[in-house]
Amino acid sequence: MSVKILTRSHDLIQCEARDYGERLEQTGFDGAQLVLHKALLNHSGYNDEFSEGELDTLRESLSKVKVKACILGCYRDLGNPELNEENLSLYTRYFEYAERLGIGCVATETGLDALDEEVIRARHGHLLSITHELVMRAKDKGLTLLLEMVRHYPLNSAKICLELLAQNPTGLGFIFDLSNLVYESDVSADTQHRIIDEYLANPELKPYILGVHLKDFVVSGSDRQMCPLGEGVLDYAYLKPALLALPALKYMVREWERSEWAQADLSFMRKLLA
Repeated sequence: MSVKILTRSHDLIQCEARDYGERLEQTGFDGAQLVLHKALLNHSGYNDEFSEGELDTLRESLSKVKVKACILGCYRDLGNPELNEENLSLYTRYFEYAERLGIGCVATETGLDALDEEVIRARHGHLLSITHELVMRAKDKGLTLLLEMVRHYPLNSAKICLELLAQNPTGLGFIFDLSNLVYESDVSADTQHRIIDEYLANPELKPYILGVHLKDFVVSGSDRQMCPLGEGVLDYAYLKPALLALPALKYMVREWERSEWAQADLSFMRKLLA
């Protein structure tokens, strides 16, 4: 299995485009999931536009090192039908950025705020239609759209993933993140195992799991506090064989990293793949 170990780079890096490649290489990770406005200085949001010159400077900085930006993040309220035109425009622009940077995947979730089940059901049809449209636009540029499942967003089950794949058998993949699918009120082993099996043991879905996001946390009251990998409540012993059985896994991404945790987390992630 050839899996790149990535950092969500803005957790460790905020710099000028010309310095990005060198700074990324210094982290020790194989590469990055890149959110442009968070990793590069002098930008503040997804509505910021990046000039061809700045993107070319960023690509040149990466060409000088062995590490790569593998995933471009564009995390907006994809499943909201009221933002349909805005989202189509935004994601199309990010597909253009990815193409110019030589990044093959654009990743997103399907919501921003926690939604109740009624709203999730109401947005289901829109999720199907906008995903299909964006996959078509991504494929036109030779890209893959990666969707991440979250418990309280419109994409919150393996069943919905399979519906999306029925419409989009190519150009679509998924990112699995166990921490986004458990509630602080129930982190029991049984619940975690059920979630892992639902997604990662599903023979129809597992060939399309191209990435995993890794983080860990401890529960304090009704809140979660992030911690180094393997020191929290997530059952990585059960997750490991499921990850190793994924036939198309390409990227393992550490999120919510801290510089003081990075080397231990890198070691932990390498052992997950061993």
